[in-house]
Amino acid sequence: MDLGRPAGTVLAGVGAVTTGNVDGDPMEMDAMEVTSMSAGRWIDAAALVIVVASSACGPRARESDTALRDSSGVTIAENAATDVALGWTFETDFVLGGADEGPEAWSGLDAEALGTDAAGDIYVLDTSAKRVVVFDRDGNLVRTLGGEGGGPGELGFPFRMAVSAEGEIWVADVGKGGYVRWGPDGTPLEEVKPFLTPPPGRQHYFTVSGGAMTVSTRVQAPDGDGTLYALRRIRGPDTTDIVTVVAAEPREVRMLECGGMLRLPPLFSPEIVWSQRDGALAVAASDTYAVDLYEGSALRRSIRRALPVRPASDDDAVRELGEGMRVRFGGNQPCVFPAERVVEQQGFAPTIPWVGSIGIDADGDVWVERRALGRDALGTIDVFDGEGRYLGTLPDGTPFPVLFLPDGRVGVIEKDELDVPRLLVQRVERSGRG
Repeated sequence: MDLGRPAGTVLAGVGAVTTGNVDGDPMEMDAMEVTSMSAGRWIDAAALVIVVASSACGPRARESDTALRDSSGVTIAENAATDVALGWTFETDFVLGGADEGPEAWSGLDAEALGTDAAGDIYVLDTSAKRVVVFDRDGNLVRTLGGEGGGPGELGFPFRMAVSAEGEIWVADVGKGGYVRWGPDGTPLEEVKPFLTPPPGRQHYFTVSGGAMTVSTRVQAPDGDGTLYALRRIRGPDTTDIVTVVAAEPREVRMLECGGMLRLPPLFSPEIVWSQRDGALAVAASDTYAVDLYEGSALRRSIRRALPVRPASDDDAVRELGEGMRVRFGGNQPCVFPAERVVEQQGFAPTIPWVGSIGIDADGDVWVERRALGRDALGTIDVFDGEGRYLGTLPDGTPFPVLFLPDGRVGVIEKDELDVPRLLVQRVERSGRG
């Protein structure tokens, strides 16, 4: 797979959208740590992961709840703004993680460090131990892969992972400048290069499916003037850009008391929020409540809710940063830079994007988390069927799923009171709407 070939046709599913940019190469990030604080905690602290399984198929939305119309071959699903409760409940099956040592002693976890395959096996990238831990669908240890080093199947500075339905594992490794891979049986495969620069912020990085890599990356604009974020599909020598957004100019944030300076995009700058399952791709790239569904690179339908645009304010920006931005430059001690002073220099976009996260479950339902303010905040979750019809809204405080297993289970990241990472396997009883 040639990751260095220039992009092909740009199919812009949205218009030109301003989004964020952080100057510098990811290799520079190991010299400093940057964190916005909420409740005084690091945002990359150990996480609690809950895996939820659907034990019954709940009722679907009535056709009258959603207005479907055609727009040049694209189905637009218009949904009302009024929420309808989904009274789903969750039950724990088993727990992984939280150990002091061994394969369940990972020190940190996020959505980009988790994966699953068609058999329902669960994959965890332990970046601190530089390994991938594989569990079966019942939580039994299958194997551990990786280890620190420069040889085949070894890891240098791993930070993201993707797993195909067949069980092929890809780990994005900044230290090795590419992607370390293993086959379904754990055999090391040829590494893929070059490394593609990931986007900043909350954006999902990459998936692998059907022999193709889908990746959100930062590229130079075709005219050489400025930067774009591109969601692109790479298959062998062919590269196709599915959605592109124009990156906002970064601004200097001087933190002299902390010993350094950052270049950051304005807060709330739109990003490419996306999720992929098999051939289905869901994308949001604007400040409106709109999720576009693609088959391959073709836009087929758009899910929308009639929610007004969210204007941003200074208070919103400060709330987003919590107690402040915690940074560490070089060998200096961690330093908290006040949120108000960050906002004064970094600024913020005029509106707050509605969509914070997207997921597609085993039934083809689309889960959408409305963006909440603050890195640790839980947003409200709406669920739609594959046609774009609104099914309802989950109870407040429900963590957003990050794993959608083939038997209906989903993974949810959450921190416990001690910030200990654990993996809970749960089932959800779908009791319907209202």
